[in-house]
Amino acid sequence: MPVSASHYNWFSPFICFVALSVTASQAQLQAHDRPPADPPATRKPIPGSTKQSTTLIDIELITVDGGGIHAQQWKTILEPTGVSLRIHAPLPGDKPEITEKQLGTIRRVTAVGTLERNGEVRFPGQAFRPNEAAAVAEWIRELESYGAQGKPDGQPLWGLSNAQFEGLYEAVSTPAKIETVDQTIDQVLSKLNLPSTYPLQWTIAAQKLVNKQQKLVSPAGRFAKATCLAMALRELELGWRPARSPEGRVEIEIDSLSEGGEFWPIGWPPQKPRPQLAPKFFTLLPMRFKESTLAELIDTIESAAEIPILLDTLELGRDKIDPAEIKVDYRPRQASYSVALRTLVAKARLVREIYQDEAGQPFVWVTTARSARREGSEP
Repeated sequence: MPVSASHYNWFSPFICFVALSVTASQAQLQAHDRPPADPPATRKPIPGSTKQSTTLIDIELITVDGGGIHAQQWKTILEPTGVSLRIHAPLPGDKPEITEKQLGTIRRVTAVGTLERNGEVRFPGQAFRPNEAAAVAEWIRELESYGAQGKPDGQPLWGLSNAQFEGLYEAVSTPAKIETVDQTIDQVLSKLNLPSTYPLQWTIAAQKLVNKQQKLVSPAGRFAKATCLAMALRELELGWRPARSPEGRVEIEIDSLSEGGEFWPIGWPPQKPRPQLAPKFFTLLPMRFKESTLAELIDTIESAAEIPILLDTLELGRDKIDPAEIKVDYRPRQASYSVALRTLVAKARLVREIYQDEAGQPFVWVTTARSARREGSEP
C-alpha cells in the first residue's frame, strides 16, 4: 500500500479561444452581447501522437446572496481571456469544482465557482476580487496549459492527483535487487529498469552537474526502486521527483539538489510501531562496545540488529566526517542497539533516523544534524 498523502504534506502558455457567451438572469445580460466570431484556437500536441490538441475553458459562476449584481463586471474582466462564461442562479446539484474531459483532440476544462455578494469569485483553491484581473488571467493560462489539476509547482504530491501518485508509488515500490557499489549512474539506471510509462527526464542543471564517471559507494540496490534511485543520485548531488507535464503525463525528473524544491525522500516514516518494524534493533540487551572506529561499530550493529544502516555520504563528505577515522566506545549498560547507535554517532556530530522504503523494508539513515533539521526529520 502506498504511503498516504497525509504522510507527505510538502510541503508542492498559450491562449486558446472559444466563443464567449454570458447568461445571467439576475444581471439581465442579453445574447447580443456576444463577441465576434472565434479566432483560431492555439493547439498543443498530445504525447505520442502527431495530432494537435485544443484546450477549451468553460467558466461557470453561481451567484450567491445577490452576487449577480457583479455579473457584468466579471463579463468584462473575463472577456479578454477567451473563455466561455456562464453566470446563473444556483441550481440543484451545483457545487464549486474544476473538472476536465478529453474528447479526441479536444480537452475541455470546466471551472465552476461562486460569485459572492462582495464581488469575489471563488473556485476550489482559488479566490479572486474584481481588481485582480491579472491574477485571474494567469490562473486561466495555467488551466489552459495544465488542465484541471493546474500548475504542479507548490502543490502537495508534486501536483499529482491521488490516483497519479498512487500509480507511480506502486510502480517504483518493487525491490531493485541490483548492484550499485562501484557502478556509474548510467549503469544503475540501466539495471534499475524503471517503468517506461514514466519517462526519465534530466534538467539542464542536472546535466551540467552530473559526473557520469563517478563510481557509487552506497549499497542502494537492496531497497525499492524509488529509494534506490534517490540514494544513488544523492551521491552525485542530485535528486528525483515526479513531474507532471502540461499534457498530464507523469515523468521522473532528475535535478540538482541545489535547485531546491521537494525531491523524492530517502525513506518514509514507519507505518507501524518501530519495535515491530525492527525487533532486534529495539530490544533491550546488556550492551558494551570496546573502543573501535565508528565505521566498525556501525557494521557490528548492522549485523547484530539485522537492519541496514546507510551513511549519507554527501553530507558527511561536506563536513569532512570519516567514520573510519573516528574512534568511539560505549560503556557497559542495558540498552537497545537503537540507543547505542544514537549515542555513538552523536560523538561524530551525526544523527540516526529510522525509515522504511516503499516496499516496507526498514533501514537506518545516518546523516548530519544540520541535514536532518533542514529536511524536517526528527533525530
